[in-house]
Amino acid sequence: MKNPANKRSFWLSTVLCLLPVAAGLWAYPLLPDQVVTHWGPSGQPDGYSSRAMAALGLPLAMTGLHLLLWFFLSNDPRNRGASNPILSMGRWSVPVISAGVQGFILWNALAGPVDPTLPVILSMGIMFTVLGNYLPKCRPSYTAGFRLPWTLHDEENWTRTHRLAGWVWTAGGIVILATAFFRAIWLMTGILTLMVLVPSVYSYLLYRRKKTES
Repeated sequence: MKNPANKRSFWLSTVLCLLPVAAGLWAYPLLPDQVVTHWGPSGQPDGYSSRAMAALGLPLAMTGLHLLLWFFLSNDPRNRGASNPILSMGRWSVPVISAGVQGFILWNALAGPVDPTLPVILSMGIMFTVLGNYLPKCRPSYTAGFRLPWTLHDEENWTRTHRLAGWVWTAGGIVILATAFFRAIWLMTGILTLMVLVPSVYSYLLYRRKKTES
């Protein structure tokens, strides 16, 4: 990690990832023995963890995931020297998610039952709208973007696939935001499925056409 900006970003993002651990230590004596840590599609609790796991285990696991993701992104040979906004977002994604999820779990446990459906859908809509704007700028990589066999071996396929994916993900994110107040997880799941399938199928069709022409 020779780049000073990357080194600074690494330490700042790791500190952010550890903040939920500090919050868990503070909240530990106040938490019940069993804490809700998972909600079903209807917004109803369907998973519980021990107080220790909810307060410390989950944020520590997220910190480990953050370090692992950072390692893979930083050591991808195709990413070296590349200025890639998607990589920056990938490096910061786990700390942001960890802070949000841990904050919600503690809030729900200490302040009373809360339906997570609306904030989850709004967060997903915002995230995919932002990602859609950056996908066309995503360079070929083994760790970020649509890493399909034919995109990884054909830069033109990669570029055209990510250009289309940018439009699809931006539009999909906006649609998710527009439908957020229906609080329908199944609808969001359907939109997300299309957002993955459309660019993937398009990429494969480009691959087949080029193979036929050659």
